[in-house]
Amino acid sequence: MSKPSNSEKIILPEKYYLDYFRYVVSFIRDMYPTMLGPQEEFFEQFEQLSEQAQCLYLRLNGRKGHYFRPSKLNYDEIPDRSITVDELLDQQFIRLAGEEDLPELITSIFTKPELYQWLQLQGLEGLHVKNSPRATIESLACNHFDVSAVQAYDQVIVQEQVAHMEMIKIMFFGDPYGDLNQFVVRDVGNVRIPHRKQENFKPIFDCRDQMDELWQVLQWYREFKLMQEEEYVAEEVWQWLEDKQSILAQVYDTSRVVADKFLLRVGQQLEREEMLNEATLVYGWSKRPEAFERKLRSLVKLGETDQAYEYASELSSNGVNASLKLLGRDYLRKHGDGRIRRSTTERISQAQLIDVQYSYEERIETLVMNHLSEKGYSGFFSENFIWRSLFGLIFWDQLYAEDAVMNQPLQRLPSDIYSGFYNEHRYELEDHLGQFDTMEALSRWVQDRYAAVEGESNPFVFWHDNMMEYIQGFMTWLNADQVKQVVLEMAKNPKENCTGFPDLFVYNESEYSFYEVKSPNDHLSPQQLFWIDFFEDQDINVDILRTR
Repeated sequence: MSKPSNSEKIILPEKYYLDYFRYVVSFIRDMYPTMLGPQEEFFEQFEQLSEQAQCLYLRLNGRKGHYFRPSKLNYDEIPDRSITVDELLDQQFIRLAGEEDLPELITSIFTKPELYQWLQLQGLEGLHVKNSPRATIESLACNHFDVSAVQAYDQVIVQEQVAHMEMIKIMFFGDPYGDLNQFVVRDVGNVRIPHRKQENFKPIFDCRDQMDELWQVLQWYREFKLMQEEEYVAEEVWQWLEDKQSILAQVYDTSRVVADKFLLRVGQQLEREEMLNEATLVYGWSKRPEAFERKLRSLVKLGETDQAYEYASELSSNGVNASLKLLGRDYLRKHGDGRIRRSTTERISQAQLIDVQYSYEERIETLVMNHLSEKGYSGFFSENFIWRSLFGLIFWDQLYAEDAVMNQPLQRLPSDIYSGFYNEHRYELEDHLGQFDTMEALSRWVQDRYAAVEGESNPFVFWHDNMMEYIQGFMTWLNADQVKQVVLEMAKNPKENCTGFPDLFVYNESEYSFYEVKSPNDHLSPQQLFWIDFFEDQDINVDILRTR
């Protein structure tokens, strides 16, 4: 199936978003029949609303923020707006804004000209604020008006039941940030997601406690952000966090991503305010890569030499990505003075230098490619997208196997792709690669797979006209074992190892090379160094070109 032409343009039903929401509700009821709790009561209340009221509530939920002016809500499928607003008010799906909503509602939904006009109507035009910054006008409005004045100017309503809507997204997507507009993208033909039967989807959550814990961690994260906005001192943040540590230090896997980011941010604030012991502890609860790095650096700042050395040894062997392994190795190598230096700097200093004529209109990689072309080489930009596409095509059947961990119909990759995918499917991946004894066999597989699935959504694969030409360009020079080793290494850590590949692939009649290109002020990242070292270990020609 190809992307629809203009003549085949798909027109969605007028109330398409209501259809999608009803599908999500049905899906959740089937997936979690015994875990819905208060959400089932919400579903029943929602279903008792008139269809117009259901539509208006979903329209509000799809807009930014929770404050709205009914006078600005105009939808063809909701002709009786005032009646519908009254129904939602009566059923407590919305409420009228109150004093507790000031000043947020003023700053979030009124334009600067409206606020200025409002001040004029109240006889405050002598304040000469017309050309003042918006913040000045907002401050004046907040100081001079109460909510009754706001409601007299224009009715303001507030969306209620927000927690239920967020929990519905958590149940369906695994987080509250999923966008139901993905259904639209799918159904108008912009994205082709491989079809799966509902019975093949697997629940995200095993128990209600997992849902509630994720919700709780999200609320704590939001509280922390508010504390930052209100400039709470680090001691107050730490006291607030202490009674939560028993949960945060060992959350369910379903809360891991949110908790790790939250803990990293808390640790960073504690570190900035010199609460290094507390920061080190909080970093230790987070599994985010940046937290491991900050923990080591905090130990160094504290002068905890033995702990830092032991921790660096652990990172050098078992760091979750190339950056952490390199950080650990660099610290061990320079342990004598306690400073952490970057071996990437040493590596780039050894790179061969070439002269190019700089141009603001061209990327440095283009200038280098032109330079090499003048010396008789052909080539193309390789970087990440070609290797990612090769990975996605070679392992397509494993990524989309019948037993792949898929939780809902909008999903484009298995849920465990960035966690346990390799450990769970290691032998399947190795057996699959084992059938390709020659580059000819591997190349034929890739071409056949490309033809069979072209245009289907796989975040690893970039569909464009030259993709197979570029892939075949690699395969002309590399052997099957080299390609298999690279894609297998990518499978071990797709989140990190699908980046950092060299910028260029060049060749002439007798030789080829991958090149990482660096301008005079550019730095080599640990992930780039990782792939350069890996390519060298596999006897793949690779080098760094530094321009001057």
